[in-house]
Amino acid sequence: MYVDGNAVEGAEFLPMAYMLDSIDRILDGHEWRTTFSAENRASGMPEETLYGHAHQWVPIAHSIDAGILFVEHRPGPTYGHVIELSIGSGAFEGTLWAETLLEFFDTLTHSLDTRTPFHDQTPSLRESNLTAKSYLHWDFDCDE
Repeated sequence: MYVDGNAVEGAEFLPMAYMLDSIDRILDGHEWRTTFSAENRASGMPEETLYGHAHQWVPIAHSIDAGILFVEHRPGPTYGHVIELSIGSGAFEGTLWAETLLEFFDTLTHSLDTRTPFHDQTPSLRESNLTAKSYLHWDFDCDE
């Protein structure tokens, strides 16, 4: 995987090329999402819609194609849901990854332990050509 143009081995902790966010990235993103959300509501978008309350998302990871993985913090039935927005692939509707962070990490751990798919990707270990160290990789499961 490449981050800011540099090869980073082992950066694929999460599937679909998602990388965990730093605290600084979370805080910077919150400021942007607060403005974005206010602009959406000012243009008539209801706060109940996903983009109408972007200020209540707590991002936990991002992908190389502008995707966002976040925890929903809007009070109500979706509070605590882990949601993915695959913005770079044109998917602007949220995809539910789990109903809680606990469920998300339990499901992810099960996938890693059993080498079974997590959202159409299966974890595997690869050996680096540069360092001979093993690192985690997620393979896309294609229907044949």
